[in-house]
Amino acid sequence: MSFFDPEEPFDTCADLQREQRLANRRLIDYCAQLSDDTLERQVTLLRPRAEQQETCTRLLGHVF
Repeated sequence: MSFFDPEEPFDTCADLQREQRLANRRLIDYCAQLSDDTLERQVTLLRPRAEQQETCTRLLGHVF
Protein backbone atom coordinates (compact mmCIF):
# COMPACT_ATOMS: atom_id res chain seq x y z
CA MET A 1 0.00 0.00 0.00
CA SER A 2 1.31 3.44 -0.86
CA PHE A 3 0.54 6.88 0.52
CA PHE A 4 -1.51 7.63 -2.61
CA ASP A 5 -3.63 4.49 -2.54
CA PRO A 6 -6.16 4.98 -3.90
CA GLU A 7 -4.65 7.62 -6.15
CA GLU A 8 -7.97 9.47 -6.44
CA PRO A 9 -9.86 8.78 -3.20
CA PHE A 10 -12.92 10.91 -3.99
CA ASP A 11 -15.41 10.45 -6.79
CA THR A 12 -16.50 14.08 -7.03
CA CYS A 13 -15.11 17.53 -6.37
CA ALA A 14 -17.89 18.03 -3.82
CA ASP A 15 -16.64 15.01 -1.84
CA LEU A 16 -13.08 16.32 -1.96
CA GLN A 17 -14.19 19.81 -0.93
CA ARG A 18 -16.13 18.45 2.06
CA GLU A 19 -13.16 16.39 3.30
CA GLN A 20 -10.70 19.22 2.70
CA ARG A 21 -12.89 21.58 4.70
CA LEU A 22 -12.91 19.09 7.61
CA ALA A 23 -9.12 18.69 7.44
CA ASN A 24 -8.70 22.47 7.38
CA ARG A 25 -10.95 22.81 10.43
CA ARG A 26 -8.88 20.24 12.36
CA LEU A 27 -5.68 22.12 11.49
CA ILE A 28 -7.17 25.48 12.52
CA ASP A 29 -8.41 24.01 15.81
CA TYR A 30 -4.98 22.49 16.49
CA CYS A 31 -3.20 25.79 15.77
CA ALA A 32 -5.66 27.76 17.92
CA GLN A 33 -4.71 25.77 21.02
CA LEU A 34 -0.94 26.23 20.58
CA SER A 35 1.08 28.40 22.93
CA ASP A 36 4.63 29.74 22.72
CA ASP A 37 5.83 26.72 24.69
CA THR A 38 4.07 24.14 22.54
CA LEU A 39 5.27 25.81 19.33
CA GLU A 40 8.86 25.11 20.40
CA ARG A 41 8.13 21.49 21.31
CA GLN A 42 10.14 18.90 19.41
CA VAL A 43 8.15 16.71 17.02
CA THR A 44 9.41 13.40 15.66
CA LEU A 45 8.92 12.82 11.94
CA LEU A 46 9.18 9.26 10.68
CA ARG A 47 11.23 9.39 7.50
CA PRO A 48 12.07 6.37 5.31
CA ARG A 49 15.69 6.18 6.47
CA ALA A 50 15.54 7.69 9.96
CA GLU A 51 13.55 9.68 12.44
CA GLN A 52 13.89 13.46 12.16
CA GLN A 53 13.36 16.05 14.90
CA GLU A 54 11.76 19.42 14.15
CA THR A 55 10.06 22.05 16.25
CA CYS A 56 6.32 22.39 15.87
CA THR A 57 6.92 25.91 14.50
CA ARG A 58 9.21 24.65 11.76
CA LEU A 59 6.85 21.81 10.85
CA LEU A 60 3.86 24.15 10.59
CA GLY A 61 5.97 26.49 8.46
CA HIS A 62 5.84 23.85 5.73
CA VAL A 63 2.05 23.89 5.83
CA PHE A 64 1.64 27.66 5.72
